[in-house]
Amino acid sequence: MKQVFLLLSVLIALSSCRTTEKLIEKGDYDSAINRLVKKLSGKNNKDRDDVISLEYAFKKAQSKDLQRIKDIKPALEIRDWDQIAFIYRDIENRQNRINGLIPLSSKDGYTASFDFIQTADAIKEAKREAAELYYQIAVSKLSNAEKTKDKNLAQSAYQDLSKIDQYFSQYKDKESLKQKAIELGKYYYLVKMRNNSFTIIPKQFEDELLGIYVADINSKFKQYDTKANESIAYDYYVITHINSIDISPEREKSRVYDDAYKVVKDEKVRDKHGKVKKDSLGREIIEKVEYDYTNKIEEVLQLKSVRLGGKMEFSHVKSGEITSSKPVEVEAVFENKFARIIKGDYNYVTEECRTMLNRKAIPFPTNEEMLLDAARKLKSIIKSNL
Repeated sequence: MKQVFLLLSVLIALSSCRTTEKLIEKGDYDSAINRLVKKLSGKNNKDRDDVISLEYAFKKAQSKDLQRIKDIKPALEIRDWDQIAFIYRDIENRQNRINGLIPLSSKDGYTASFDFIQTADAIKEAKREAAELYYQIAVSKLSNAEKTKDKNLAQSAYQDLSKIDQYFSQYKDKESLKQKAIELGKYYYLVKMRNNSFTIIPKQFEDELLGIYVADINSKFKQYDTKANESIAYDYYVITHINSIDISPEREKSRVYDDAYKVVKDEKVRDKHGKVKKDSLGREIIEKVEYDYTNKIEEVLQLKSVRLGGKMEFSHVKSGEITSSKPVEVEAVFENKFARIIKGDYNYVTEECRTMLNRKAIPFPTNEEMLLDAARKLKSIIKSNL
């Protein structure tokens, strides 16, 4: 059994070595380093091959990254500084992993050599240069946006300024420029309603429809108003056109059905003379008797509905161009169901039937009330499309 375990251990070790060699051959040095660091950590009798492999993989990884930095530096655009900072962080993480093993010697006395480089200043430089480039580009965009009134350009400037956050929480006048970008880049929308249905709509309908709580739909670069603000130059009108209103008449539908109810009662057993029978101990004999009751029920359904049809349009204020149009339709339904007994006994009805019997007819809502209910539903649709 011991020989089997020994053989398995050897096979696992050989498999691990081959995997590490393959990673190094493919140029995946960091994966090889991770495997070797894990294997060598806390091990007293370190294999010479593993120590040499780690030394080799580290030198190759460092050389590869430094060459990448050297190749990138002539251009020195923003993305290049971003990449340089990322590469230096990789180098820093790699050195930290190795540092925990130093001094690293094999069981036969071979000591590995690792050349570390200083990364802190290089990372700071890359972050500083990238932040400055983002800043200068944003300032230029804001200047042009202010001259041309290009809101999209101002929003782009805001995104550039926000990218500085990954390097510095405080940088020059970044935050005040962000606020300026928001002011220059914000689009203003006025939400309105037009009645094209040739049906008189109560004022409460429009008040309800436009009573949208805009605070939870406004965003950094979008502001919605339902009442015109003279101090704002609106970019878009959002107009809900009511093109059709169909109010149904008040209706009652009824149906008559049989409600079958069963009840089991305990009854005394009597002889042919009507006398209660008793058992051998003198106790009265009781038996369960099932009774069937059938009640004739009239069920009544009260119905009234209103259907609104139209469209929702986004139009550019200055050009008058309709940039988006979407049909909208909503239906509000009043429904009340109740029942009454035509023939039978209220005490012997099913639970479902009893629930209906306990309900009563109620007055139909007015057309104005139905329209207000429809306005509430339409308001929800409008809000979801803003």
